[in-house]
Amino acid sequence: MTLVWRLYERPWLLFTCLLSISLAAKQRSWLGPNNMISGTSPSARAMASFARANDELYLFGGFDAADRNDMYKFDASTLTWTTLTNVVGGRIPDARDSYGIGGYKGKLFLFGGYFGPGGNNDLWVLDIASLTWNDITFTVRGRPPPPLHGHGFALCNNLFFSFGGYDNSAIALNDLFYLDPVSLAWTDVTAAATGDRPTGRGYLGWTPAR
Repeated sequence: MTLVWRLYERPWLLFTCLLSISLAAKQRSWLGPNNMISGTSPSARAMASFARANDELYLFGGFDAADRNDMYKFDASTLTWTTLTNVVGGRIPDARDSYGIGGYKGKLFLFGGYFGPGGNNDLWVLDIASLTWNDITFTVRGRPPPPLHGHGFALCNNLFFSFGGYDNSAIALNDLFYLDPVSLAWTDVTAAATGDRPTGRGYLGWTPAR
């Protein structure tokens, strides 16, 4: 089952709807609406993303009339939301939207996003077992991507790949970096990537092919 959290944005008005689609052979169908969902759900918001870890889905922040840094967990087997805002510990990342987030071996990695004066390139790790955040921006090795928002960020072959996004001059980039979540090192592979490189872009779809 694949989940899609639809976000509708209008001036001063946001709506949210959580839908799922069954991809089983001969049973491809959408499931909804929100009255099938239980628990404490997030407020309607835009520019927020899910990440999967330990077979559950996690949502951090996003924009809801202002940027947020609250956190929720969604259990897809029981269709239940749980708020984690008051139980996560450590230094919580600043409220933001348009970030990159992904799960790897019981941890969530959050990179960049829009807050304060613009995009950022800070890097955070949440340990799922202890629900504790750590800022690892200045402990990770290598040259990180520039401050970004609206970039693609996805795990492929045990590496997080970051592509494109907007820099703080509102220029859409087509840089490609990867983060090794084990050695905690960034690598710029923009020049090493072969073929026809996509043009600069932001707020893109970016997911590994299986």
